[in-house]
Amino acid sequence: MKPNLLNSPQTWRTLSVVIFIGILICTLWPFNPFPANKTDWVSGSPGIDFRIPGVALTRDPLTFERAEPGNSSTLELLLQPAGVGFGGAILNVYTRSAPKHFTVRQWRDGLLVTHDLDLQGHFRRQKFDVDHAFKAGKTILVTISSGTNGTRVYLDGKLARDFPKFVITRQELSGELAMGNSATDYEPWPGKLKGFAVYSRELTDVEAAQHYQAWMSSASQPDLEGAVARYAFTEGQGAVAHNEISAEPDLLIPTAFQIPHKFLLKSPLREYRDDGKFHKDFIVNVIGFIPLGFLLGGYWTLTKNPRFALFCAVLSCGTFSFFIEFTQAFIPSRGSGWTDVISNSLGGLVGAILAQTFLRWIELGQKEASQAWH
Repeated sequence: MKPNLLNSPQTWRTLSVVIFIGILICTLWPFNPFPANKTDWVSGSPGIDFRIPGVALTRDPLTFERAEPGNSSTLELLLQPAGVGFGGAILNVYTRSAPKHFTVRQWRDGLLVTHDLDLQGHFRRQKFDVDHAFKAGKTILVTISSGTNGTRVYLDGKLARDFPKFVITRQELSGELAMGNSATDYEPWPGKLKGFAVYSRELTDVEAAQHYQAWMSSASQPDLEGAVARYAFTEGQGAVAHNEISAEPDLLIPTAFQIPHKFLLKSPLREYRDDGKFHKDFIVNVIGFIPLGFLLGGYWTLTKNPRFALFCAVLSCGTFSFFIEFTQAFIPSRGSGWTDVISNSLGGLVGAILAQTFLRWIELGQKEASQAWH
């Protein structure tokens, strides 16, 4: 081939460096491992206000050690969502050995509750949802009461849904608490948390309605029978919201936003979700690395054996992606997983194949032009 910009290794190398820098900026900028925690007290009334990113964490685990025998439980969350066009983790109960095994989320205007069932070492996620539970800016009391006959969900003291096959055990509610975000992933929930309580018993329909009235009226005395923890968020200042039932656990508002048990290079099996977003992200990550694979494949095709060029392009894209994913584990707002490494490597392979096809086309065109000239 006659030398020109299209078959000059220097051109392909320079463009590769530009793409490298561009990807680094897009994936890691701004590199801030300790962003400010945008969580503050609600002005003029009890509650804490979560903005993005915001989180509150317990210093010690929640336990049911002083509770009466049994396995029933109730959660109460007095919430005011900022909007209904998003999703986020309102409450996550976790332990260091099995993080993220119980989570209460908002998904658009619906309530979504998930837990991970341990089936002889294999975890299976179980969930239920309540549609149209939330309205933007409207305060609502969500009561989730569970026992041997399943789980009941009350909204503002009224029964909304009954889930007979979904049982929430005290064991999965025993652990450290993350509020306003997940303990393992970046799932911020913008809104106001005005009250939170945990009970070691089920509530009847009448009791659920009475508890709602107690939360909404400052003159009413709360029912503390079976209470394990209760946070009314009346402090109004400082970095700690106190548990009114016992000394532990208090809820800490850290200065810097943090995800206490963020995964480092999460496995594809743990990342996989049977939804459109997962597949869309996979395709986007493949496409995103095609330009880099194209330029690297072209550079090494012009300087090495074509088969060796494919190997080098895929290895370079995979190594570069691994570096990005490893680094993103230390940036709270970014994910870290092997799925992106796989999809980026695949994109590098596609790009390298396209580059070799393109260079062959250029070479054939030059040969035909040369033959026509002679």
